[in-house]
Order: sequence, then structure tokens, then C-alpha cells
Amino acid sequence: MSGKDFAKYVCAIALDESFSSLTVSPEIFASHPDEFPALLYRRYCDCTAISRQALFDTALDFIIGKSKNMVLDNQRMMFNSSVQLSADTIATIFALAGNTTPTVNERSLSEFAPFHYPIGGGGGFQLKRFSESRNCIKFGINVEARLLYHLPENFYSRFSAAISGEEIAGAVLKIINDGNVVREIELSGSPKLQIDLTCPRNEFGFIVKARKGIGSLSIADGTFFR
Repeated sequence: MSGKDFAKYVCAIALDESFSSLTVSPEIFASHPDEFPALLYRRYCDCTAISRQALFDTALDFIIGKSKNMVLDNQRMMFNSSVQLSADTIATIFALAGNTTPTVNERSLSEFAPFHYPIGGGGGFQLKRFSESRNCIKFGINVEARLLYHLPENFYSRFSAAISGEEIAGAVLKIINDGNVVREIELSGSPKLQIDLTCPRNEFGFIVKARKGIGSLSIADGTFFR
């Protein structure tokens, strides 16, 4: 099967009539124009992740006639997430233009999507990107792992997070802010530490370098404060 054959197959699938009556409830996701692009990027990444998974499942149906979900269900997932993203974006733009957005003084790290993911690592993180749940990010350590974000400039006053590690065989954690290394921390064993950083902005995140790809790092309760 070629990519061209699969594209023809997908384009030939007719949309169900129920799609024309889809209703969603828009959600305003930004409180200020400065944070709008970064927060929209997160929602865009979530939406495209849903579509990629649905298309992969549809490809299985095309190749071997067996998939996790029905083709119609995969269509509905992609369609629903795209319509929801569009509705949220339009509602947020109108709210920002009319200055009717609620004031939000804190944002969790999980509300943002990194532009550079840490890929791979030792143990259960081999060939994995990372895991994320309840504002806790965990990823495996390899020779160099990068977790980097784009933040609005001069918008948040402070960032705090609890960092811990498991079975680290010697590594250096570099904290990045405004594109520069602002702090370096030696890690080994199972460390636990709290970090506080003022004025997080622009290119922000973490770089972990290690001689051996052993262990994992967790960033919990990451919070940006206005």
C-alpha cells in the first residue's frame, strides 16, 4: 500500500449525515492575548494527536481489515475534535476582543505543549516520548533529553515545580529561560528538589544530559504565576 492509495481511500469515505447536526460547547481558554498563541498551540497539538491516532487506526482497517474502532467512529473523533478546536478558538478571540475573559492568575505546565519533546530513555521509556498526567510529566533520561516550551514574554512573574528522579546514574539538569541556561543541577540516585524561577519567558524548559541513559525524571505541580 502506498500513501497515495491510502489517501484515495480516506477521501472516498463519505461523511455520515449525523455530522451535519454536531453541537459543541465553546470554551474560552485564554485570559489575555499574550498567552493565547501558546495555549492555542497546546489544543492544536491535542487535536492533531487525536487525528493521527484515528488515521493510523483507519489505515489498519484499510490494510488488514481490522481496527480498534469502526471507520465511522474514527471519522467522528477527528471531526468532533476539529470542530471543538475551531469553536474554542473563535469564542476565545471574541472574548479577548471584548475584554470579557475571566482573570486567571495561575497556569499549570500541562496547559502548554512543548515544541521539543524528550524522546527515549532507559527502562520503560525506551522509544517513548514522555508520559503526562495530572500536571506531572515524566520522561526517561538519555544522553541528552530536551523538554522545551515557547512562553509569552514578560507575562508570568514566577514558575515553581517539584522535581524528582529515579535511579539516575549521574546527570546534569539545565534549566532554560529566555533561551539561556540559568541554573545547572547535578543529579544522581533518586533526588528530590523544589525549583522557583522568576520571570519565565520565551524559550523555557529543561535539558538533561547524562553519560548513561539510565533513570527517569519527573516534573510535578509545575505552575506559572501572574
